[in-house]
Amino acid sequence: MTIAEYAKPLPVLEGLTKEFYGWCARHQLRFQRCAVCRTWRHVPRELCAECGAGGWEWAMSSGKGTVFTWTVAARPMHPAFDAPLATVVIEMAEGVRVVSEVVDCPPDELEIGMPVTVTYDAVTPELTLPKFRRQPVESKRADAPIARSEPAVARSEPAIARSEPAVERSEPRVAVSQPRSSSLKLPPTILYDKQDRSATVTINRPDAMNALTGDMLAALDEAFEELNKDPDVWVAILTGAGDKAFCAGMDLKEAIPRITSGDELGYDDHTKRQFSDVFKPIICAVNGYCIAGGMEMLEGTDIRIASEQATFSLGEVRWGIIPTGGSHIRLPRQVPWAVAMELLLTGRRIDARRAYEVGLVNEVVPQNVLMPAALKLAEAICKGGPLAVQTAKEIAVRALLQEPGFVLEKALGARVFSSEDAKEGPRAFDEKRPPRFTGR
Repeated sequence: MTIAEYAKPLPVLEGLTKEFYGWCARHQLRFQRCAVCRTWRHVPRELCAECGAGGWEWAMSSGKGTVFTWTVAARPMHPAFDAPLATVVIEMAEGVRVVSEVVDCPPDELEIGMPVTVTYDAVTPELTLPKFRRQPVESKRADAPIARSEPAVARSEPAIARSEPAVERSEPRVAVSQPRSSSLKLPPTILYDKQDRSATVTINRPDAMNALTGDMLAALDEAFEELNKDPDVWVAILTGAGDKAFCAGMDLKEAIPRITSGDELGYDDHTKRQFSDVFKPIICAVNGYCIAGGMEMLEGTDIRIASEQATFSLGEVRWGIIPTGGSHIRLPRQVPWAVAMELLLTGRRIDARRAYEVGLVNEVVPQNVLMPAALKLAEAICKGGPLAVQTAKEIAVRALLQEPGFVLEKALGARVFSSEDAKEGPRAFDEKRPPRFTGR
């Protein structure tokens, strides 16, 4: 059946509206999101209604929301519609309100605040409509409280048409050093320890140079989400277990096949990188190799202390790929341009002394005093008012306006990760031989 043959009224597929439904056809619910003020919007437009900025992206939605209100037509408004028909306004987790229908819920069973999740109805080969189903009353984590979905930040205007929805993500985990009364559970590869007003997050996989798996990345996010919302934590310390490595980046055997196949590794919002929304100060205690994704994590922290044996590098280009964790945007703002380019374009390592000279780290200390130095610095920060400290960081971070650069990095990085070189480099790394690049 074509759109022309379909009996019910349908949206006109033009311009940005056509792009929106193009994502729906791929079962991806995406909304425009402003790159400056980060407001979500459903009604497609080039300029942000909140701040007037023109930069935006199609950001992935969580597809989850709650019933905000509805109207019921007792008689068909159109010959092709059933009656009674409930036209439902869904408030998405991101604050966007959209008009659609809940396909598995008769009008007399609708409730304000009912959790729903998106589903897709391919009404014609050219058009797929996003609709909703009741969300099972269960959490992604068995022990987590059920989120009844609180509307987020800025609310957008109700959508036109009878279709559409919005972002977020939540991941599983498992073993904490010192839990407070919370549902936080982490794998043994990520440790979380509270001491006074600080929380120390430790990457605990020393036998593999603290290389990160997908589960570890997700656990790191959850640990920082926990400390971010804990009013008793005023400052965070991030470090690695052992004395050889802070973090050697992603485990390539797992990461590269996933990335080249389009897996976002949980980072569907291209306007953000690690720690983008953490406005509590993060001290990074670097105890050895800080390379690739480990270096990109460091760039998302605020104050860095390195042991004398620490080394730093972004070696991705030597294996036919690029770092897309924010390095192209963050690093040139943290060290001189020529130094940033040297690190990005050659993949060379620099030692702790050189990192100190160029301003990448604040202090270099012997290995045995690394953590005491980090804790002493955390104590100094905690002498300030927590609201003032966090606001100072938030202003500094937001004023950088990094979001458009993050989006650009992901967009251009996609062509690298889809290339033959991106397959050859990791293959050569695994086979312990020089790569044979073709530039394709």
